[in-house]
Amino acid sequence: MQIADTGENAVIRIKDNGVGMPVHMVEHLFQQYYRGTTTDSSSEGTGLGMAIVNKLVLAHNGTIHVKSEPSQGTTFTIRLPKQGGRQT
Repeated sequence: MQIADTGENAVIRIKDNGVGMPVHMVEHLFQQYYRGTTTDSSSEGTGLGMAIVNKLVLAHNGTIHVKSEPSQGTTFTIRLPKQGGRQT
């Protein structure tokens, strides 16, 4: 995981070297109840995790980008605008 300050944004980059995802899975990743899997084993879960992450990022006027290729891993890049001034 990397965290960077670009001046206007805080950027969080999470990268793995796992099995990656095909294009159709990336396209649906943030849909509620979508449970894509790249393995032959059954997956558990409700399919809400990435939808919640997406809504949290959008609620903070940010963006989330996913880059993934099968057998190459996945990278998530989250950009959150920095607030001016300090809140107490």
